[in-house]
Amino acid sequence: MTKTTRTVTGSVLALSALTIPASLPAQALDTGAIDAAVDQVIAANPDKVAEYKGGKAPLFGFFVGQVMKAMGGKANPKIVNERLRAKLD
Repeated sequence: MTKTTRTVTGSVLALSALTIPASLPAQALDTGAIDAAVDQVIAANPDKVAEYKGGKAPLFGFFVGQVMKAMGGKANPKIVNERLRAKLD
């Protein structure tokens, strides 16, 4: 047995044999595209930006959702959160 094997429910599986199905969507890691979507969402919702900056912190989830929608659900949520915080806070 090598270090590249792993026991899964009683059977041994070589990690190199694992593949990611093509049907799973790849996450967008392109920060330029994410930044553009963030800018677009902020520009399209100035009233929500004002409310958020006025103390309505739960609106942050609205912005995340709108960016994810604009990116077709393929943006990396961690990067979306980071970029939104940088622009809104």
